[in-house]
Order: sequence, then structure tokens, then C-alpha cells
Amino acid sequence: MHPQKQLAYMILQDVNQGFPYYFLYMKTSITKHTEDHSGWRSFKFEFFCDSCNKKWISPVFPFEAGKVSHIEYEETRSMIWAWEHQRAFEQANLEAHYHFNRCPECYKWVCDNCFDAEGESHYGLCRKCSEKKKNLIKLAPGKLIITNFIGESGLTQNKYIAGHASDGATTLLFAANTSAPTETTVKGAKVIGNSVVLNVFKVKGYGAEPFTGNITMPVSNGKMSLALYEFASEISIGIPEDVYTYTAAITFKNGNATINFASEMEI
Repeated sequence: MHPQKQLAYMILQDVNQGFPYYFLYMKTSITKHTEDHSGWRSFKFEFFCDSCNKKWISPVFPFEAGKVSHIEYEETRSMIWAWEHQRAFEQANLEAHYHFNRCPECYKWVCDNCFDAEGESHYGLCRKCSEKKKNLIKLAPGKLIITNFIGESGLTQNKYIAGHASDGATTLLFAANTSAPTETTVKGAKVIGNSVVLNVFKVKGYGAEPFTGNITMPVSNGKMSLALYEFASEISIGIPEDVYTYTAAITFKNGNATINFASEMEI
């Protein structure tokens, strides 16, 4: 069972057993299009897939107070109806989680037919985002070329280098990986000679994708626009041995940029 549906199923089991999930009350439908077919005797709702518009019809929830004949005032009956209607919608909205899947890329709720559970994301993607990601992965990433770093203040030979840059909205990752890495599979490029080439990826969600666009990374907090990290091993995670910073704005064109290490970076 897909993790999203397993969680929804577990919650529904607890709700049906009387567990007070007060914190799960949801006044807004998970899908963009929902229709309310409630009446004075019962409550029923329809939820529509955000992609293909396929609908799921909720169970019918009876208006319990409607069976009581001794409610004297119609205003009282209307207030009770509104309260039961809200509770019925919250229950239906919760059950809808079991029939729709949330895409972590575009945040749409889609039916099983429009969801690729085996996609490039651990949590799956809607089919439209999955297709886009597969096409992006086929693209060759841009290149960050670092030159002229021989000497005492330069990078250490036979160590591994990786890095990142961010303008607050976009984060770029520099690695030796030929395909999009995750945060635990980032590989550093081995330092040999006086130049090194890193592939450029754009961080997105829990992973990354090849970057081939245009962007200028400004100096952040008056300190740096880009950082390079030196590691002893190829898998570049954990605490680096050294950190080098680029102290001027850097522009990537078609995903590519070049740095003169000796004149433009500092430790």
C-alpha cells in the first residue's frame, strides 16, 4: 500500500473507533473541485481528481438530529444541521485521502489513474509531473568550471569538492554526479591538476534536477554567493574539511559558469 494511503487508512480506523482527531478537522476540500449534495435528511459529497476530474462519491451520512421530532425551534434544528454537516464533510474529506494521491511536486490531489507511484520521487508523482521530471533527467546539466587553484591556498590534491549557491528562492547544487543526486548521494569531483568541473543541479523538493537556465546568484548577507566544500571521500556528506566562498555575484548562463579560484574565492 502506498504510504499516503496507508496513513489515511490508519487514521480512518482510529476515527471509526472513536479516537478524537480534533486536530484533523479540515474545512477546505483536499481537491479543488468538490460538490455538496447534502439535504435535510443526509449529507453526501463528491470529490473530483485535480487532473482528469474523475469523481469519488462519499458515503451517505444521515442527519441524526433530523430523526428527533421534539426539536421545537427551526433555528435550533438549522444550527444542529450545520454542525452535523461540518462533521460529515470533515469525515468525507478525510476519507478522500484514501482515494486521491497528493503530488509533492505540484501539490495536486489526483486519482490512482493519474498518479505514478513508481516515479522519480520516493513518494510518487502525478503523471504530468513524472513525465516532466523524466524529460528533465534526460537533459545534460550545466557545468561549473573552477580553474587556477594550485598553490598553498588552493584546493587539496586528491580530495573531493562539491558545493551550492542560493538566492533565497533557488538553490543550485554542484556535484560530480551525472544524474540528479539526492541529499545523501552527492558525489564530489576529485581534485587533480589545477581545474575541476562540477555538474549543476537545481534543488527541488527532496531531490534535484539538471539545471540549464539563466540566473545570477547575489552576495548573501555581505558574505558570499557560492560555497565549495572539500571532503576526504567521494560521497560528499557530513562535515567538510574546508569551506571556500565566492565573494562576488556569479551569473550562470544556460546552466554554465566559470570561477577563477585564485582571484575570486577565499577560505
